Amino acid sequence: SYALGYVMLVDVEREPLRFRFRLDGSKLVRHFGEDLTGKYSDELRPPEYAAYVTGVYTNAVLAGGPQRYVRDLVVEGKPQRYEVVILPLGEADQIKMLMLGMVPLT
Repeated sequence: SYALGYVMLVDVEREPLRFRFRLDGSKLVRHFGEDLTGKYSDELRPPEYAAYVTGVYTNAVLAGGPQRYVRDLVVEGKPQRYEVVILPLGEADQIKMLMLGMVPLT
């Protein structure tokens, strides 16, 4: 179950397009010190990060296929690098959920 703690499920809501965290992996919650379950991507802080995450999720929905990112973040004052894989679930024109794997590289 190594990978399960790094998995997130994100509901795709329409009209307007919004992204709600259905499940935030337990290892991610411990690492970042916050459980995003039930929150929306546009509620993340700081606002610039919310805009970035919402944009990435929007791109995944519009592309309708897997996406991969390497992201540099600062966690508790320490720079860290993560690899993120986003898998849209559903038909290409009707994506209903995103499954993400977010694994620290450093």
